[in-house]
Amino acid sequence: MSTRTPLVKLPEQLKALTDKIPVAGRLVTALSVDRWTLPPGRAEVNYLNAARIGLRLFFAKTGSTTVFFIFRKKSETWVMLEALVTLELHSAPVSEPTPVLSVEEITRLVTIPAFMWVDLTEADAAKFGPPGATPLNTVFFRLGAEGKDVFAVKSPETGKKATLLYSPGGVPGEVEPKGGKYSLRPFLEMVRTLRDWIAQEKPAFETYKGVGLPTEDTPVHEILTRLLQAYVVSHNSLKPDAAPPPLRQSYRIAGYGATLKMRLKADGTLAQKKEEEQFQLAVEMKLTTGETPTASVTLAPPDFLIAGPLYDAFFSELEAPAGYEAIARAGNIPVSEVRKFLAAARPGSAIFRVSRGSDSDTDILVLTGGTLSGGPATLIVEAEFAVNVKDGPPTVRLKNRPRVTKLEGDAASFKTDYDGAEYFLRLARGMWLWVQTLGRW
Repeated sequence: MSTRTPLVKLPEQLKALTDKIPVAGRLVTALSVDRWTLPPGRAEVNYLNAARIGLRLFFAKTGSTTVFFIFRKKSETWVMLEALVTLELHSAPVSEPTPVLSVEEITRLVTIPAFMWVDLTEADAAKFGPPGATPLNTVFFRLGAEGKDVFAVKSPETGKKATLLYSPGGVPGEVEPKGGKYSLRPFLEMVRTLRDWIAQEKPAFETYKGVGLPTEDTPVHEILTRLLQAYVVSHNSLKPDAAPPPLRQSYRIAGYGATLKMRLKADGTLAQKKEEEQFQLAVEMKLTTGETPTASVTLAPPDFLIAGPLYDAFFSELEAPAGYEAIARAGNIPVSEVRKFLAAARPGSAIFRVSRGSDSDTDILVLTGGTLSGGPATLIVEAEFAVNVKDGPPTVRLKNRPRVTKLEGDAASFKTDYDGAEYFLRLARGMWLWVQTLGRW
């Protein structure tokens, strides 16, 4: 079915599934009819106390036609947006009324990761940003365990023309790039902070509270509004059941949420084809029910791994002979030290994708927690990997000679060129663009 708007059919599709829950509840109860009138101690009436609906939705492009569909089978079409929508229903007292709800009655809280600094003043921007920085043209990150290390990227949408300023402990450093070089320290701190943020279940900072009718002035706003409309339509469809007891069933929505994964170009817009994809960002929405339903929306970078089956698959490849020997050769490190280092680094490292090719991905692995030459060290490994997540457990295969940067001692002394900094700058740019978009919803 063709449509120009993502998720336009979601409200009616989710309502159709919601309408089936009371029917299923009556069926469960009816199946125990032969036990309703048994003697005490043996009689029983079965009820469906809870149900959970899960929808995986894809917005894809085939040739020049945009297609929306519920994913049922493998497809070679390019999927630019994925949505996982979940709706949980619990049984409710039959006498409990279900008030009619409208979209404008839902409070909208747009949140961003806690490490992004958005409530700064013009004075803060002038102190901690590069020359000419303002809260509108510069993205500010608060890095480190206490958020005291400020990292500012001015005009992140301009790529090589972007200027940076890192202020460890709140003390401004030098504006970069300097001589075409960037300090690695703030980038490494960004990785560590992202890792800690994910491990701490993504603490967020409220940035915007919206009431009234939401806007649909951007594709992202349209998608989020469709998700709210789907909730409202399903909520309002749960009418009192007219069936006689004990077949009478009533339900209420106990939980609703969605995760959107968007494949992005370098400029932060939706990638129309595979070759345009540079990285991904996810938008998560959770709606809490009650007298004042509230939809909370936050951002997350899904191409960032700190644990899980795919993370383990990367380390399994690195810890195999072909992996650790390739790292040893590229980094001029004894094989025995690399093996010990990898074993120690597995619990505390991070992996993220830099670019996507036709049959492989380029990934960066920031490996920390191990020692080299008797002291703490960090290895930054960049290489092409063939990643398969479709058939069974994830598998990863190293495809080329890795590029290895070995950091020992003071990280502040290490520099990189634009190629080494590009992914981090793209990530900063993407977060800045999407925060700007979400903030006006």
